[in-house]
Amino acid sequence: MATRCGAADPTELVVQVRRPAGPADTACAGGLSITYSSVRGGPRRFDIAPVLALAAPGDSSAADRCAPATS
Repeated sequence: MATRCGAADPTELVVQVRRPAGPADTACAGGLSITYSSVRGGPRRFDIAPVLALAAPGDSSAADRCAPATS
């Protein structure tokens, strides 16, 4: 789907993530990068730097163990 900036309808990006299948597994990601194309400037990249922690049930310390992204 292609949508121009400033179009009448807002554009949304939905990202669905899933942690590993094991009931005791916690997943960590140091951020999320989205690469897209721009007709004015070719490829572009948008980085979301906060840590993503997908905690296993009962794992309240997952966010503390996940390291922040480094550039």
